[in-house]
Amino acid sequence: MPYSKKTWAKIISFALNPDILISLILIIGISYTPATVANRFYASFVIIIFNYFLLLYWRRLLEETGIRIDDTLKNKTVQKMRVIVLMPEFLIYIAETALVAQFGSTQPIFAIMLSLITIAVLSGLISIFWKISAHAEGFIFLVAVLSFYISPIYWSLIGVLPIIWWARLALDRHTPTQLAMGTLVPPVVTYIIFQYFNLI
Repeated sequence: MPYSKKTWAKIISFALNPDILISLILIIGISYTPATVANRFYASFVIIIFNYFLLLYWRRLLEETGIRIDDTLKNKTVQKMRVIVLMPEFLIYIAETALVAQFGSTQPIFAIMLSLITIAVLSGLISIFWKISAHAEGFIFLVAVLSFYISPIYWSLIGVLPIIWWARLALDRHTPTQLAMGTLVPPVVTYIIFQYFNLI
């Protein structure tokens, strides 16, 4: 039996969810940051544990207690609770950035972390009034980091973006405007911070 439209949308949303994408961005950043192979491995391991598995556990814990973190636009409670729900994520970013700073603010991981924190703060503020798309943010942030730091050819990955938009619209998680805002914020923030550190 072929998958329904909503099933495909759920698969796409899970495969390209922000926690997976952010973890991937940070691991890429670590791989381009001057460090020993062992230190890169340890850093990548910590990223996978804290930025993916710990946050996955936190979200499952919330859902078990009846707190939904991702629901249709009709559920206004999701938007109201979003800043509180995402607070552990923000605290992990702060701790990781402080740790990177302790080791000399090496690049590009330090610029990536500052970009991530800035995007998280802006998204948190916007989310108080409006539900910005974290899925769109996570994907376009990945594309922006790859394109600004490695090669402009990675802008071609934007071709995947309509699939993410379709999935989030099919699940009634966002409006087109919310998806557009989630697509706009990360490249602007990343460009400004990377430009400041002369990484572009």
